[in-house]
Formats: sequence, structure tokens, C-alpha cells
Amino acid sequence: MDTGLRVVRRTTAPGLVVLSLDGYVDLGTAAVLAGALHDVVTARPAPEVLTVDCAGLVFCTSSGLNEFLEARRAATARGIAFRLAAPRPQTTRLLRAAGSDAVFEILPADDAA
Repeated sequence: MDTGLRVVRRTTAPGLVVLSLDGYVDLGTAAVLAGALHDVVTARPAPEVLTVDCAGLVFCTSSGLNEFLEARRAATARGIAFRLAAPRPQTTRLLRAAGSDAVFEILPADDAA
């Protein structure tokens, strides 16, 4: 079954987890994103850094933004740095429109890993 969103988790260095997103996040796929983010944030031992690679995220609604915000809050509470990497123009516009671009550490595509 195609959910519209594929999330690939990889550990690129000790303490660093990258979640690569491919597809779109809307009301119907937000639970997939939420589950993947929750798994990383609550993992034992906790990573030092969680980077969400948005290069393959072709569309994101406020449902996805809410999941990013919730994961950032939970990660920060556990001492995990939370970063977004390589957001496409649509996601960047969403972050700016919501005033969330100032909340997230946003990395260029080259720094995703």
C-alpha cells in the first residue's frame, strides 16, 4: 500500500540520526511522519542530533508542520538537537508563513548528513 510518504532512518555518525522524507505530508500521511519522529525521539539511547532531510518532501501541509513542531518540542525536552535539512520552496514558504522558520535550525542540502 502506498501511503504517499516514505521515511528512511539512517545513522550517519554516532549520535546522529537522519530521517529522509520522500513524498508528501498531509492529514492522511501525518501519522507516518509522527510515528517515525516519535521512534527517534524516544529511542534509548537517545541520539544527540535528529536531522529531518526534506529534500524528497514534495509537499507539506500544516499537518506536517505540526508534527515537526511537536517533534522539535519533544526532542528539545530530551536534550536532542532537532534540525530540518534541504526543504524545498513549498515547505520553506509554509515555514515562513507560519513564522516557524525562526524556530527551526534549517540546513542547506549539502549539510543534511
